[in-house]
Amino acid sequence: MSDAYPEYIEEFSIEIADFDPIGPTAYIPLPETLPKQRRGDEYKQINLLVITEDDRSHYCIIKDLHKLVYNHSKHKGRKYLCRYCLHVYSSEIRYNEHLPKCKDLNNAPQRPQMPVKNRSVKAFYNHKYMQPNPYRIFWDLEMLTEKLAPEEKAKLTHTERLQMHKPCGYCYVVVRMDSSLNYEIMSHDLYRGPDALERFVTKIEEEQANIQEDLSAPAEMIMAPGDLKTYNEATECWICKGPFLKLAPEVVQKLEEAKHNLLEIKEWETCMEKEHPKKKEAQKEYSKALSGINQKVKDHDHISGKFRGPAHDVCNKKLRIGSFETKVPLICHNFRGYDSHPLMKVVSKFTADKLNCIPENIGKYKAMDRKATQ
Repeated sequence: MSDAYPEYIEEFSIEIADFDPIGPTAYIPLPETLPKQRRGDEYKQINLLVITEDDRSHYCIIKDLHKLVYNHSKHKGRKYLCRYCLHVYSSEIRYNEHLPKCKDLNNAPQRPQMPVKNRSVKAFYNHKYMQPNPYRIFWDLEMLTEKLAPEEKAKLTHTERLQMHKPCGYCYVVVRMDSSLNYEIMSHDLYRGPDALERFVTKIEEEQANIQEDLSAPAEMIMAPGDLKTYNEATECWICKGPFLKLAPEVVQKLEEAKHNLLEIKEWETCMEKEHPKKKEAQKEYSKALSGINQKVKDHDHISGKFRGPAHDVCNKKLRIGSFETKVPLICHNFRGYDSHPLMKVVSKFTADKLNCIPENIGKYKAMDRKATQ
């Protein structure tokens, strides 16, 4: 410090904010702090506001920096401004919690936080969601409005009802899609009549049965020229990108012993014509030994039969499609606001344990889910 300045000047931090009168409210850009070091609460801060007009400038002292940003939000209480990152808080408690995280960090307005060594990698592990839903049904209902009779209006006390909406027709399209997003229309139906709503529910149940029958018999694998060579030369799983490891001799021996034990139990059941007492335990040991191998298998699309690539046995099972495990979404425009209302009149035919819904309120439902019967 030069002799021209008193020693106590080092105890002050001068921050200058530029005032730009854009409109009724002015916003303050990030201030430039002259001192290069921050000493916590050991030094005093003086905030100056520079007002520039043409070639003239004038400095004004800011007695209360928090009042300067009162119009920052619609909050009508006192606001608290952080001098380092210019974040405005409406609560003094949150402001005091923020200050230790923001200041005394090499003049940086943010607090760096490095990841832990064992948790520094983010990866995708829910491989079952890579399989798109193979079926979906697009549907819509049509209504006719009928005027209410005078005696029907008299039944109401406070609500004035003018018309009654009655279903008069429906239309739906069943679309099947493979993992390559190639789709085809499997069936469709268009109907008009007084029993449209009941017929619609019956037809959807028939379509669901047909879909379950189709999914229970997956397509056979189709190997294109060059697929077998790609499979043999592959060194990693196409699903999880993990390598194919060489099997240890003790792992293979454990699988052979579990397989041999299971075959002996089946032969014993064939001769004695009854279930072996240790059958479930042997099946559990065989499944455990088989999962430990995690061998390389051929993965294919169960809809088109196309070979997709080599995969681990465990990864391949995650992408399987089950006839009762796979849900069939029914997609309808404005289901929550309109089409769900008449549909609620016929859901009484479903038992409560088979029907689930996501209600927004007592009159609107975002989604409805009906469990498939096995």
